[in-house]
Amino acid sequence: MTKSGKIILRGKYRAAIDQFVKSTPLQRMPTIDFNDEFDVMVNTAAKAYSRYLDVTQVTNIILDTICDFDSRNADEDGALIGDLAELQKKLVDDIVAALAAFPRDYRVTLQFYPSKDWPDARYELGDNVALLFQSGRGFLEFELTGYANSTSDTGVALTAYSKAKIFVFLAHNYLPFNSHIGQTGQSAEARDCENNTVIKMRVPDPLARCLNGLNLDAHMRAKLLQPAGDAAIEVALADGLRFVKNVFALEGKTGYDAIAAAIEWYEDSRFASNQTVALLSACIGLEALLRGEEQESDLSNRLADRYAYMLGRNPTQRKELFGDYKSVLTLRGKLVHSKQARLSEEDRVILRRSQGMLKAVIKHELAALLEHHA
Repeated sequence: MTKSGKIILRGKYRAAIDQFVKSTPLQRMPTIDFNDEFDVMVNTAAKAYSRYLDVTQVTNIILDTICDFDSRNADEDGALIGDLAELQKKLVDDIVAALAAFPRDYRVTLQFYPSKDWPDARYELGDNVALLFQSGRGFLEFELTGYANSTSDTGVALTAYSKAKIFVFLAHNYLPFNSHIGQTGQSAEARDCENNTVIKMRVPDPLARCLNGLNLDAHMRAKLLQPAGDAAIEVALADGLRFVKNVFALEGKTGYDAIAAAIEWYEDSRFASNQTVALLSACIGLEALLRGEEQESDLSNRLADRYAYMLGRNPTQRKELFGDYKSVLTLRGKLVHSKQARLSEEDRVILRRSQGMLKAVIKHELAALLEHHA
């Protein structure tokens, strides 16, 4: 690794690329050969870049490089021009250079529409997270390092979308926002901080529904129309934004990852297009916070106990909460073990209950973690 954080493949890593190139007859386009040497090269390079790239992403970068190499070094008939040894060295150098371009720094932006009357402002929510309002539009901005392309499953995209779900949860629970189901078909922008190029990344439908349904609540919209409405907004936001900043500051602290995972499952549950998936997502979120490292045996009763004692203030409340959790687990078991294909009207009540339970546990654990690090 260089001082700038770039990874240059040398030694056995470069040797794996060299072995692949020498196994490929560099005569005509396309030069790619999906042989054993190709697999060894990809898997070896993926180990070196494991913090930023997976095997699929390494494969795509290498394939793009080889296609570019072909187009630059072939004549009109597709025959490669030049001395074989020189072509081999050039292709090895090209692959090493293409991979060495990562990790890259990106500014990822996601958009939502809080209110056309919202005053322009920018709020820093953490070291790499900002909230912007401009011309009635809202923007979440993340400064991230890694690899991005147009898909939604790169490290940069997954990190940005995870943080965006956490913001949505905090916005509709601790800021003056409502959260409804919005439209899908949204894209995010990842701007390369080095060359200023922009990549349009697909936003998964559940997250698009989250963001596009996030808007200012009616009480705050009314305040905006009054004299000094902008100042009223600043006052209303102050405590909530302070809370949001404190939550993002917990990143990296023990206990935060489980809460963050539970928030993602909660938002996925709320905005899933399938009610069965929504119920299962809520159950996974609850287990993320209640299960810990325990094994499966006799787990359901212990999870129900833990939930009841976490939120119940007296024996009567705990008994009721225990029953609520057991009803959710019973329905989950029917769905997972194919004894039931879809939710009945009665089951949909349990779905809403499970989502409420998960939200309550998340808020309880957030408050406890914030207090611990106060």
